[in-house]
Amino acid sequence: MGLLSKAAKNKKAKGETNYVGNAALDSNIYLCTIDNMFLGESKNGSITCTIQYTTESGVQRNETIVMTTNKDNGCKNYYLNRDKEPVTMQGWALVDSILQLTIEESLDEVETDLKNCKVWNGSKEVVEECEVITDAIGEQIYLGIYKVKYTKNNGTEGFTNKINKAFCAAEEYEYATVPEIEAEEEEFTFYESWLQRSEGYIDDQTTKEEKGKKSSRRKSGRLGGRSSEDDEGESDAPKKKKALFKK
Repeated sequence: MGLLSKAAKNKKAKGETNYVGNAALDSNIYLCTIDNMFLGESKNGSITCTIQYTTESGVQRNETIVMTTNKDNGCKNYYLNRDKEPVTMQGWALVDSILQLTIEESLDEVETDLKNCKVWNGSKEVVEECEVITDAIGEQIYLGIYKVKYTKNNGTEGFTNKINKAFCAAEEYEYATVPEIEAEEEEFTFYESWLQRSEGYIDDQTTKEEKGKKSSRRKSGRLGGRSSEDDEGESDAPKKKKALFKK
């Protein structure tokens, strides 16, 4: 047997497994299923929403989105721009869009249920009672996801993912955004512009000089996790058929 006979073995040890791993997804649009969605509060009093989702290829992700200003600043879901005009916070608008494109309810309308959820509490995962948006669980949605480069607490660099945009997954409204539906657009084409600008993009949040630098981009215009065969026979831009949102 040679060298192999010297190996100390344990027949109870687990063998090879099919594990996707935690490598960050490349920036693209991915068809995702919402596994859990619940509200929370940050240490400084901001209202947050945690979304746990799984991509079509089986990659699981977990993101906590800050939706309001902190408690000292009034816990507002808006800020004032340079012209002193109120603008909805990006996090609030994003979560609101996800809800409208899945369960057709806004954050002002949605109901929650108190359930135990696993949350990250500084250095470890703990179980806490949270306000869960139960109706959203199991819903599918296309998410425009960024690959983000960041500096870890130990000074090393790593990659993570961040949801940037939501697109409808319903057949009659596939790839539509909330603004397109509200404007009663005949064709939903913004997703093409998003792909052209963002596919392969790296949002560099490190402190180095290359911060904000974009990586080379593929110009395939293909949705994340899909092959060319998946796109065969699909129209370039689906048309709307009826109003999606409640009047």
